[in-house]
Amino acid sequence: MKTLLLFGALTFGLNSFGQTNNYSLEYDGVDDYVNCISNLPDSSNSLTVCAWVNVASYSNGYGKIFDLKSGASRITLQSIAANTGLGFQVQSLPIGQVGVVLPNFNVSNNWFYLTGKWTDSTISLYVNGSLVVESPQTLINEVYFSDTANIFHFGAKIDTINHFHGLIDDISFWSYSLDSLEIQQYMNCPPTGSEQGLVGYWNFEEGTGISTNDLTSNGNDGTLLNGVTWSTNVPSYTCDLGIDEVLHSEKELVMIIDFMGRETEFKPNTPLIFIYSDGTRERVMKLEE
Repeated sequence: MKTLLLFGALTFGLNSFGQTNNYSLEYDGVDDYVNCISNLPDSSNSLTVCAWVNVASYSNGYGKIFDLKSGASRITLQSIAANTGLGFQVQSLPIGQVGVVLPNFNVSNNWFYLTGKWTDSTISLYVNGSLVVESPQTLINEVYFSDTANIFHFGAKIDTINHFHGLIDDISFWSYSLDSLEIQQYMNCPPTGSEQGLVGYWNFEEGTGISTNDLTSNGNDGTLLNGVTWSTNVPSYTCDLGIDEVLHSEKELVMIIDFMGRETEFKPNTPLIFIYSDGTRERVMKLEE
């Protein structure tokens, strides 16, 4: 039996090593949110929104994780109380809106990496780097962004209702459609802010105060409002480990999960995530000959 370490998700270029994650933002689901300045491209025919998410409860209707309205365009990543699910929507008026929903995802108080992706032919949702729902669409082939009529929130709808209850970390907004390997790469080791096509990236590493900076040059900085708090409850990265450490550290396998984050037994010929006693993770697939 051969063992493949899936370095499409673990190997990231030497300049990515050493990144740390100390803080996330916690939302009470009542009235708090982050309001961002919006410096956006003129238009796009594809886009991607990614975030680490930890839902405390699904009790608030549509809990907005990411909600952007710019002129006639709208982009929303959200939790959904009615079906304890997740959703992603793209709107362009007066044409209409398209969206996908993942129902019955009742994973509370655990981190997962959520990605919404839209192109002029499909709209899709990924969890922990794996495609979970996709729908064809031809209704919207381009979204247009305004220079002035922008409202951009984390943790609440643009009209400050539908508040999200839980934790959010490492939000990135891209002006193109990331492929699955790129999604897995940035899940394991986040962007630096200088990547091509990255419209905004917020890692929430300030840890104090009421401001959070967009690490791109676009200046989409945010202000924490109504009591959003800094938290040290964060997802783990693998990029602060050297490859030699990952391969040769003394560690004990304590759990196996699939790419949806569900505990499972070992299965040959299946991509799995091995979690070790020292907190590290490996994406592994063992091939039966």
